[in-house]
Amino acid sequence: MEPKCLRTLPDPLALTAPVRHAPAALLLITALVYAPSLHHPFQYDDGHTIVDNAALRQPGAWKAAFTGTTLSSAETSGGHYRPLTYLSYWATIRAAGLTPAAFHAGNLALHLAAVWLLIGVVTTLTGDARVGFVAGAIAALHPAHGETVFYASGRAGLLAAVLSLAALWYFARARVRQAAGRSAFGSAIAFVALALLALLAKETAAALPLVCLVADRWLLPKGTRVSAWARWGPYAPLAGGFTLFVMATRLWHPAAAALGAPGAVSHYLGVVAQQVEATGLGIRLFLVPWPLSADHPLPAWPDPHAVFLWSLVLLVTGFGAVSARSLSPSVKAAGFFASWAVVVTLPTVLWPLNVPFQEHRAYLQHAGLAALAALAIVRTIDARPAWRRQAIAAGVVVLALGSWLVVERGRTWSDPVGLWDDARFHAPGSYRAQTNAGLALAAAGRWDDADRAFAAALALAPDYPPALVGQGVAAHRRGDRDTARDRYQRAAAVAPAYVPAWYNLGLVAQESGSTAEAERAYRRVLAINPLHAPSLLNLGVLFLLQNRWAEADAVLKTADAAAPDSPDVFYHRGLLAELTGSPGSARAFYLTAERLALHADRAALAASARARLTALP
Repeated sequence: MEPKCLRTLPDPLALTAPVRHAPAALLLITALVYAPSLHHPFQYDDGHTIVDNAALRQPGAWKAAFTGTTLSSAETSGGHYRPLTYLSYWATIRAAGLTPAAFHAGNLALHLAAVWLLIGVVTTLTGDARVGFVAGAIAALHPAHGETVFYASGRAGLLAAVLSLAALWYFARARVRQAAGRSAFGSAIAFVALALLALLAKETAAALPLVCLVADRWLLPKGTRVSAWARWGPYAPLAGGFTLFVMATRLWHPAAAALGAPGAVSHYLGVVAQQVEATGLGIRLFLVPWPLSADHPLPAWPDPHAVFLWSLVLLVTGFGAVSARSLSPSVKAAGFFASWAVVVTLPTVLWPLNVPFQEHRAYLQHAGLAALAALAIVRTIDARPAWRRQAIAAGVVVLALGSWLVVERGRTWSDPVGLWDDARFHAPGSYRAQTNAGLALAAAGRWDDADRAFAAALALAPDYPPALVGQGVAAHRRGDRDTARDRYQRAAAVAPAYVPAWYNLGLVAQESGSTAEAERAYRRVLAINPLHAPSLLNLGVLFLLQNRWAEADAVLKTADAAAPDSPDVFYHRGLLAELTGSPGSARAFYLTAERLALHADRAALAASARARLTALP
């Protein structure tokens, strides 16, 4: 007989001993599968969001996280308002330093928490702990979730997912308590607090109230003596919080400016249509997680693949709508999970992002699909008890295969060049994949290969700033300053707030002896990112060469705050102290510069610092 959902609040731990320990065993297995990723390096966007982002390393960064978007990136101004995410970065750096392992461990811990919460949420919504466990198992070891854990900068989506699942659980708990005639005040307060925190982790959590409304309408018990205030009260502070969030972040300004341009509405509708394809791609990768890639270009309409992706979205949406009319609790629950998988994507559909689809963005969407799949599996076994052993055996095989695919995907993510070579293989027509491959190759010292990758990117997108700068740096290394300057200027013209373009323009000018031009370029960088350590250092050197001691001192002190482990900064502070008659300070700076240079395997700089020390009186 089919269980009746949510007449009482199920306890996921109120099970027989073997089943009671199953979630803990699942979490342990998941941790072991992902353990090798702890040794992975930082990858692509991690560079400007974490590694080079000096703002995250400042003592007051926890305050700055809530007062603007300065912690978003080291490469450009503006950015996202995600204070809770940046606060987690800051806390990780304060606790464990700027080490990839600490960030990967944090992501893995959040993934495990999300799996545990999904088990609880699905158990609560279906009244069946078996469904909850199967949903958790699918989510824990689904290969498409690898990017979310491997990618340190994917923290925002993970953190928002954990908080959203916790909020949804408290919301369901509040409704069950209300239906039973018990106080739900504490659960309602927890729901509102967690939902608002999710919004502060990532703005896509704005879809959570819609998910709750769907659950309220289709699945959760109503209660005959529940007041209108008790039912709708939790939504009021959410609406107020969302309104304040939109006003504080001025989200409507870019939209108003963009939609005011000629032909903007039709362009916007075209982009929305593409984002619907992205929703379909998320569904398709859940069903068939291949090929997995760091880049997924979307086909143009009416390509058959685009039609197929649209069809998937319409199928899932239609199933959710039709299931709402069913009298069966299980069918209603299935309809809710299908709707969940679509509703959580609405923020990115209606507010499109610069990259239409990335695997880590589908994490919460896949949680809903995992619940839907789990419900279908368990109810099918209930209807065919003779299949139970075979189904369990098949499930073990599928999870083992998923674990193997996660490990294999992790090997790809362990190597930046391998990651983007793989992306280029699956998406040879993607300028983004070509550019990131070029950056990875350049970091590995393979400059000829990098130059070819940048040329391929610019053949696809002639004005893509990162590719222009990358090609400029390659030319600069060859001694072709004219070509380098041209590429940097083109990048700056396309993206006036793009830091690498202005910084490299400063380098070219400084090497050419155009000190005034170099100073203007570095000041332009610092107007965008006041803690850009390379620009601060180079500007300080310019001031030193011009005997502008006070300005050099102020800039180099700021450079020290931005990069406290930079031997170059301490070396030049030593030079400044020596030139201004402070041998004692110069000695301390040179000693520090030597120590840091040796630690960084920079023997030449360490030798220079030692020579300056020896020459001091």
